[in-house]
Amino acid sequence: MPATSMLKPDSCVGVNSDRSWKSPFNPRFSNHRNDDYVEGNSWQWSWFVPHDRSGVDGVVPAEGISSSTNSIALFEVSSVVDGENSSADISGLIGQYAHGNEPSHHSAYLYSHAGQPWKTQHMVDSILHTLYFNNADGLSGNEDCGQMSAWFILSSLGVYQVSPGNPVYTLGRPLLTKPQFTSKAERILLYGPSITAGPISTYRR
Repeated sequence: MPATSMLKPDSCVGVNSDRSWKSPFNPRFSNHRNDDYVEGNSWQWSWFVPHDRSGVDGVVPAEGISSSTNSIALFEVSSVVDGENSSADISGLIGQYAHGNEPSHHSAYLYSHAGQPWKTQHMVDSILHTLYFNNADGLSGNEDCGQMSAWFILSSLGVYQVSPGNPVYTLGRPLLTKPQFTSKAERILLYGPSITAGPISTYRR
């Protein structure tokens, strides 16, 4: 067993030929297109299990790999990325959360899944106001078929689909004043608080 709860290379090219774990292991290390993680490092990819949150929660949280703890270490550790040829896609950093690339995009919403929706609201609100700008370089990473803009639009509406393919939306904190959704079954109307208002504690249908 590895001596860390971070995601280490296993059945891919990263495992040694004798099936032993690679050592030394540095979760902040990146060597673009020439290591065991594509456009990221172990910090970003350890959290990219949107389809099995309970499985990740069961991992020993020695290094914060559990959304059921009081904090998500991904956002709180140093933003230093090691490696002389580290991936430029690791950008828009808050701790090791990299908003500039897709694997991190669901992570701010994991606080809600851990019963702490006010932390999701705070983090999403901060990202909306500090990592998007109305100018030529207004995105913190590669647009990649519209994902950076899609995150902004959904989060501005106050919802986000944590697991692609699973039509369940996690509620956040609308940036827009009065976003409205209409389906065949019902109309959903959300009221966004002012920027200076506190977190939303109650949702009503």
